[in-house]
Amino acid sequence: VQITLTGPPEFSIICYCTDCQRISGGGHLPQVAYKNERIKMDGPVAIHSWPSGSGSDLTLGFCETCTSPIYKSTTRMEGSLFVAAGILDDLSIVEDPRYVFTDSCQVWDKSIPEGP
Repeated sequence: VQITLTGPPEFSIICYCTDCQRISGGGHLPQVAYKNERIKMDGPVAIHSWPSGSGSDLTLGFCETCTSPIYKSTTRMEGSLFVAAGILDDLSIVEDPRYVFTDSCQVWDKSIPEGP
């Protein structure tokens, strides 16, 4: 899957919710938020949707070939996609991230500056 992002992200997050922990296979998932119209994807993207632990509906777009997460969307922010930072060629766009759902941070995950 080839992804093209236009301009800088709206904002960046590092999410510690249990859904993002499962998506990433780790303690958190760094993401950049983009309006849908500023993202172009070429290639087969598989979709999986489910109700999140926080009450919104989540949709995960992932590569049909390698199953890497590409983006997630939430009914809490219609019209935006959260692109998984790990797929980006230029990680410098992940600037000043907001740390979200830190109450779900695992004790072994030491990535929050002030600690879980």
